[in-house]
Amino acid sequence: LIPVSIISNMELRTHILEIFDRTFRLTYGLELVTVLVGLLGIINTLLTTVVERQREFATFRAIGGSRRQVRGLVVRESLCLGFLGLGLGLLAGVLLATLLISVINKQSFGWTIHMTVPSKTILEAFLVAGFTGLLAGYLPARWATHGAIADGLRYE
Repeated sequence: LIPVSIISNMELRTHILEIFDRTFRLTYGLELVTVLVGLLGIINTLLTTVVERQREFATFRAIGGSRRQVRGLVVRESLCLGFLGLGLGLLAGVLLATLLISVINKQSFGWTIHMTVPSKTILEAFLVAGFTGLLAGYLPARWATHGAIADGLRYE
């Protein structure tokens, strides 16, 4: 005889949600990789723009702008890139989650779950995006003010 186990729909749902929880533990590692890739992407973008804008920064400093103001411009640009990435990531994440929950889950298991996005998760995402933007802007902001004004004005 083959052993047979009969469980209720609620027990099946609980078991599957436990499997989901274990699966999502793996995604936390992927989140870290994603943040690091985003960080490197923002740093690369900003370093490129800083090199291209050396003359602009030198002109700004020649007419009275301080190094601190130039660094502030670069860091704010970095924050904008971080929050733009956050907005696009949230939009893509909600769309993908909706597809997985309402279509894939229903076809695979015959039932669906209600999607919720906890406000704590949104707050954490904003904090990570802000911190990433600040961190990514630090090196390019320092590099934007490293040279003498005259050297920047001669830069082509």
